[in-house]
This record gives sequence, C-alpha cells and structure tokens, in this order.
Amino acid sequence: MRKSVLFSVVMGLALVGAGCSPVLWNVPEKTYLKGDLRWYATDADSLNRNIRGRLAITKLANQPVQTATSPEGVAQGYLGVVANLDRYYPVNILIEGPETKSYYLDPGKSEEDYLIPGTYVATAYRRGLVVGRRVFHSEPQEKRLNGRKVHWYLVYNSYNYW
Repeated sequence: MRKSVLFSVVMGLALVGAGCSPVLWNVPEKTYLKGDLRWYATDADSLNRNIRGRLAITKLANQPVQTATSPEGVAQGYLGVVANLDRYYPVNILIEGPETKSYYLDPGKSEEDYLIPGTYVATAYRRGLVVGRRVFHSEPQEKRLNGRKVHWYLVYNSYNYW
C-alpha cells in the first residue's frame, strides 16, 4: 500500500513539475485573473488557451450584432457587403449555402445584404465564364471592410478574383 501511494505522489509531482498537466484544477476566479497559478497543475499552453477563450467570449458579448428583422420580427441574417472592384467588366455573383442569392454588379458598384448564419460558397461569373470561387461564413464576429463594420463580405477584382 505504501509503495503505491508513494508511487502516485512521485508521479503526480513529476507530471506537475514537467508541465504535462493540460487542465486547471479548482482555481479560484481572483487567482485565475491575477495569473498566479503557481500552486495549481497547469502548463503555459492550457493557460493561454483558457485566457484567449475568456477574452474571445467577452469580446463577442460586447460587440453589437447588425441584423435585419422582418415586420413579423423574424431575423433575416447578418449584415454584409458584395462589391465589384473591377474597372471595366460587370460581374455576376452567385451565393449558395443556407440561402441562395445572386447579384449583378456593374464596375465599381457594391450592395449590402443580410445572410442567415452559415457557410456559403460564392461563384463569380464574367461574360458567362467562372472566374472565381470562394467559401465564406456569415457569423456574429465583425470584420472591417474599408473602415466599415460588417459580418461578412465578398470583394471581386480582376487581378486576384477574390
């Protein structure tokens, strides 16, 4: 019995000392926020993951989500922008996913729209030929497009197509 207890204690100390423990055990909130985890079994990677996760949740909670609602009060999705930055050619853009939409954009034009959350595939057509394809997500996290906050965007230009 003594040998098994001694073995367990030695192995536990070896794991904690080597930084092999991937979890935090019973860390009080104040201690966690101060970062004083000397007496708790943890390693730097798990601590950083926990801190990043907490910061990401706080940031999402503080961001206002831009959505549209129908007159009946049904959410229509998150705000986004589709733009054609080509100087000479119009482009057709087909979006397929939880919703299917298409846009015809003249050179230098853009449109705002709302998409319900999900993963979409956008296909760009110029003169009837496929010139680009891209996968994107409509999600609560905000992105910036030319200083403007949106939840998703598609920007087409003739040089790199997306």
